[in-house]
Amino acid sequence: MKKILSGVAIAIAAGAAQPVFAQTSATVLTEAVIDRLSEAAWQEAKKQGVDISVSFVDEKGWPLYFKRYGDAMLITTVLVPNKAYTAAVLRMPSGDLAKLTQPSQPLYGINTVDPRVVLFAGGYPLFAQGKLIGAFGVGGGNWDQDEKIGQSVLKAFDAEIK
Repeated sequence: MKKILSGVAIAIAAGAAQPVFAQTSATVLTEAVIDRLSEAAWQEAKKQGVDISVSFVDEKGWPLYFKRYGDAMLITTVLVPNKAYTAAVLRMPSGDLAKLTQPSQPLYGINTVDPRVVLFAGGYPLFAQGKLIGAFGVGGGNWDQDEKIGQSVLKAFDAEIK
């Protein structure tokens, strides 16, 4: 093992290889970044005239953050974290999943396998340098409002990682 590590160190020092530092939820989704993204969601929600909840999870779907703004419906305390979870574990927006789970579609029934998988708009995966680093969920409005709020968070996230 020591010999392999020495060889790697020599190769890197010689310029034969460049070290690669993986982007992870911990390096990208810091507390400060999550706070700014959550605030972006809240600002868009206020434009839409709805109170919301926001949740962030890591790349495995484990909780990182939750906040309920204003008088968001209590059901959002369950749905929103599950929207984030769904987006992370399936690596797709939860609203897209709804279309793929209809009878005769390729993912029909997947929501019966895991009770945390939800088929509502508002959950989005987050990618940095092509790698899944987490996901978020928003909810409190109707389907279109949650989608619009989610898009505003994606736009803010893009600005964060540039």
